[in-house]
Amino acid sequence: MKRHYNYEKRKLTPIRYTIFLIAFLSQLVFLFFFAIVGHFESGDSSSDILKNISGIGGLASTITMCILAIYGAVLLNTIIIENYIGENRIRVYLYPYGRKKLFLLKVKCFVLVFLKFQFLGLVLSNVIFLLVEFVFPIVNSGEGIFSNLLMAINSSIASSLITLVVILFSGVIGIRFSSLPATIVSSIVLVVILGNLIAMSFAANVFLCLLVAIALTVLIYFIIVYAGVRIENEDVV
Repeated sequence: MKRHYNYEKRKLTPIRYTIFLIAFLSQLVFLFFFAIVGHFESGDSSSDILKNISGIGGLASTITMCILAIYGAVLLNTIIIENYIGENRIRVYLYPYGRKKLFLLKVKCFVLVFLKFQFLGLVLSNVIFLLVEFVFPIVNSGEGIFSNLLMAINSSIASSLITLVVILFSGVIGIRFSSLPATIVSSIVLVVILGNLIAMSFAANVFLCLLVAIALTVLIYFIIVYAGVRIENEDVV
């Protein structure tokens, strides 16, 4: 099993830094963008979300999550989904390792790599923003740096988990309908539907959003296991 795991993990090596750079650059750019916009906005209630760190962080995290969810769905198609639809199934199903075990192993490797490098990119960008905000205040929210740092870490965890939930659920849909485009379309629909809701959740209560993200992660785990069972019992023809 370790040999198979190492092989699958090596296949993901080229994408690690791309995931990190997308997470880091997108989050950093939108953090400063919303901070600057909020700084020059008038003090009406419509711009209140841009007057505090949590609101700005929520908006930036949501946009970064949307970008990574769509990119992740494309990756998932290439790395996993295309092996389980159409005629490609015949080759994969003949592996002696076991259909379900191989599928879950591929998903596990993808999740660990994507989660690790997305989280690192988000945390680093959030820390850099908070340090700049501490030295050269833009938002002037009056919140302590340690409370903001804790919020940033929780936000990074929640955003990473929700991103993976969207990607994996889209992948299950792609397998279910034997369609690579279905994976992409599903991820786009999900980020459009969830985008505003997640942004408001981040701004209102990051800890609650983290709990929801954990609950969704547990749910997608059982969905993935069920997908593995279907693959195990599926007829090749």
